[in-house]
Amino acid sequence: DDKAALVELFQAAFGRLQAYGSLDEKTREQAGTKAIEQSLTAGDGPFVGPASFVALLEGKIVGAILVTLVPGGDDTDRDNLMWAEPPPEDLWENRAGQPHLTWVLVQSMKQGRGVGTQLLQQSARVLKKRGYKTLWSTFLIGNESSALWHWRNGFVLAPSMFSRRKMRGK
Repeated sequence: DDKAALVELFQAAFGRLQAYGSLDEKTREQAGTKAIEQSLTAGDGPFVGPASFVALLEGKIVGAILVTLVPGGDDTDRDNLMWAEPPPEDLWENRAGQPHLTWVLVQSMKQGRGVGTQLLQQSARVLKKRGYKTLWSTFLIGNESSALWHWRNGFVLAPSMFSRRKMRGK
């Protein structure tokens, strides 16, 4: 409900990382606002409120996880991350679409303390209960801490959909 707090959290989480880190403060705020609005208004696929959470400390949001539904299919094909046409409105009700961890945001001073992992565990519980077996995720290139966090939390690195290198066995 508190979009402004999510935008502030976005800026705190990504303010030092490229491509956001090189933006001036006003432009970074606009980019953060656009990113959060896009997730909440189905621009990244239908927003999955029941599997999205915030972490509070003393009444202030210090972390958030936003889950959306993407088309799914071949996880090496980036077209399977975006809907070519507006998706059906009943995806969640019909247990359809592919859950995608669109944003995990943790205030920089709280990173490395398990906030993101607890948010992920809560989302995973909801998704498993709903019958989903996988959760896709993407992260910004150059965000090594995010790559490590994904690995520590059991994500498997799929062949890059942007790589021109031919994958073995294909």
